[in-house]
Amino acid sequence: MPEILYKYRPIDSEDHTLNIINYGKIYFPSIFELNDPFDGSVPYVYNEAELTCENIFKKMRNIAVKEHPEYNENQIHEYVLGAMKDQNYDAKFIEKLNQQMRESIGKSFGIYSLTTKRNNFLMWSHYANSHRGICMGFNTKILFDQTRPIFTPVTYQEDLPNRSIFDDNETDFVKQLLATKSTVWEYEEEYRLIKLQGARKEVLIPLNGVVEIIFGCKISISNKEKLKGIISQKNPSCKLFECSISKKKFEIEIKQIT
Repeated sequence: MPEILYKYRPIDSEDHTLNIINYGKIYFPSIFELNDPFDGSVPYVYNEAELTCENIFKKMRNIAVKEHPEYNENQIHEYVLGAMKDQNYDAKFIEKLNQQMRESIGKSFGIYSLTTKRNNFLMWSHYANSHRGICMGFNTKILFDQTRPIFTPVTYQEDLPNRSIFDDNETDFVKQLLATKSTVWEYEEEYRLIKLQGARKEVLIPLNGVVEIIFGCKISISNKEKLKGIISQKNPSCKLFECSISKKKFEIEIKQIT
């Protein structure tokens, strides 16, 4: 586990950034709020020989238990039998199952994305409002202890991972579904905190969980001074850095200012 992981943020109108700095509120978006359309959309592959009534009942029961925790066992049984009635277990069924799973994942799992790099030029451009925002460094242990997520590096690969509809290891399933991305994202070196029942929710961490703030090279003077004032009052142990444009290379230089 890296000691520090980083989050690039704009100084945004939704105040997610200020909520972290002021109150220690970490917001976990759902897959529907992320910018990769493949998030939560890795399809099942299946062997037609697996599609027996017994196996289908088992799979649909597992889904029903997650989607309807208020149901007792008899209600689950009736619900699944009703859903299976007159159903053709073919490619259309699997496609429907994939869609149901994505909707269920979107409602259940919150994902907080971090990176090992604090000086990634593209990420400053994409996630910190074209270098007008900040990069926050989190103490990884504090973040993990307070949020209690599934914690995993992202795996990057060319092909979609294969998932059987009857895989039973839920942790491996979640990591495969929510922490596997195309190699086009490899430059991000992403780690993910994946929290069950955390979609679109906030989790509190101690303010000293933020150990570094790096100001983008195009941040406004007013935003920089505003943030410096908040941090000096609420989290004085946090180290402050600022970016500047290199005079020798196409890169950003970072220097500590407090």
